[in-house]
Amino acid sequence: IFNDALEELVRSRELERRADHVRPATEHAPSEAFDRRARIITTYFESYRFAARAAATLLAGGTLTRKDWVRQALALGQAGLSSGEVLLHESIAKPRFENAISSFRDHVLVHVTDTGGLALADGVASARSLHELEAKLALFCPTRRG
Repeated sequence: IFNDALEELVRSRELERRADHVRPATEHAPSEAFDRRARIITTYFESYRFAARAAATLLAGGTLTRKDWVRQALALGQAGLSSGEVLLHESIAKPRFENAISSFRDHVLVHVTDTGGLALADGVASARSLHELEAKLALFCPTRRG
């Protein structure tokens, strides 16, 4: 869904693709469709950020079920919503966190154990690596202004 929304914005010439990033097109004023798609994309960054934060419980070498990980991410996301760290209410939703888990598996950040639990992949061995991931995701997450 994320890639589809992004590609649609490029095709509609509301975003321009550069070598290592995309940016708003310079020749068009943002449309209502652009704003709607940008909001969808933002929900992914916000939810992935809190899914990464929930992964910190796996640092001790333990595992979590998908259900427990989602439950923890939902709780962290709700706290972020209350504090203004999360802007969009729809970012804090079970399907978004399920999608984050799948993405983390695809990018070898977590793996499924023999018992069906989720554990951190070998390359994610420290809180620092999780904090770095969360910080990268936060760059794309607007917050409420005071």
